[in-house]
Amino acid sequence: MLTNGLGQSYSFLRRKITPSYVYFFLVLLFFLPQLSFGQKIQMKEKKRGWAYFDGKKRITNFYEVIKNFEGGLAKVKGQNEKWGLLNEQFREVTKVKFDEINIIHGKAYTRQASKYGLVTSEGEKLNCVYEEIGPLNPQGFAKIKQFGEYGFIDFEGNIVISPTYTAIGTNLIGDEESGDEFKFIDGLITVQKEEKFGVINQNGQIVHPIEYEAIYSFNKTYFAYKKDNQFYVNEKGKTAMLEMEAHKNLPSIVDESPQFPGCEKGDNLEAYKACAQEKLFDFIQKEFSYPKYAKTLGIEGNVVIQFIVEKDGEITNAVILREIGGGCGKEALRIIRAMPKWNPGKQEGKTMRTLVQLPFTFKI
Repeated sequence: MLTNGLGQSYSFLRRKITPSYVYFFLVLLFFLPQLSFGQKIQMKEKKRGWAYFDGKKRITNFYEVIKNFEGGLAKVKGQNEKWGLLNEQFREVTKVKFDEINIIHGKAYTRQASKYGLVTSEGEKLNCVYEEIGPLNPQGFAKIKQFGEYGFIDFEGNIVISPTYTAIGTNLIGDEESGDEFKFIDGLITVQKEEKFGVINQNGQIVHPIEYEAIYSFNKTYFAYKKDNQFYVNEKGKTAMLEMEAHKNLPSIVDESPQFPGCEKGDNLEAYKACAQEKLFDFIQKEFSYPKYAKTLGIEGNVVIQFIVEKDGEITNAVILREIGGGCGKEALRIIRAMPKWNPGKQEGKTMRTLVQLPFTFKI
């Protein structure tokens, strides 16, 4: 026993060393060499180029250029002037072989010569064999093109539909130029094969067969199309013929255009039109209800309805010309059908059946 100058004794040396103490010291001795004590992985430049180091240990190859990480990927440029990719574990997910790489939403769009591919943090999803890989649309799909035909992939880069279609796009119509915006409407999109059109869903399954001469508008419950040179609309499973040929032959510009009712015409035609526009706007504002599904998904944009104002002012043959989904086209169509009779259009003093297009703006 030890004592200090005050006569107090130290008895700790007499305590027994228990197995738990032995276990604690063994574990500590095992892990001590592996502790970094503040060391972290850093990018450093050496004579051979840039590389990542864990302390003094190099953990990547040397590169001429290393870019910052974007969405879990970092571009690297080799001595061969080609580009490759590192993931966040500092491993090469592809060889340094690409002429160009663009990282968007955690996906790397790659190019070799004139062909394109796709790489994720897991590795190469699509080899550079495609003529085109579009950016992701709002629903998380991207269009791909190979041998002049189109298909599409999902957010993870998996092929949903191999390139088999002449075109894929929401605004494909058939008998007029309208663009091919790649955006699904209520989970549906138009496809074209040679001179025929159809509709598929996000899984690539055919909803409306590829047999139509034109498709004008569609959603889950509404489908307006042209077949055998006749125009039809299928709404909630009921098909009816439309006077779309009459639409085409009717004037949309006349001496006196159709106007919403409720205003005195008088001698001032411009004041009359302004009053009618205000009445129309008030009616739409009163009737309008933003579709819940569209509001939940944040769907915004313009819907266009085309209809005929008959000689007696009645509205007939209303069809959706432009749709954005989520029930927006259906709501615009409902408002049109709820309208009172308009003041009909006139040409050289004679009352005319007149074609009208009315846009609806949906903004949350």
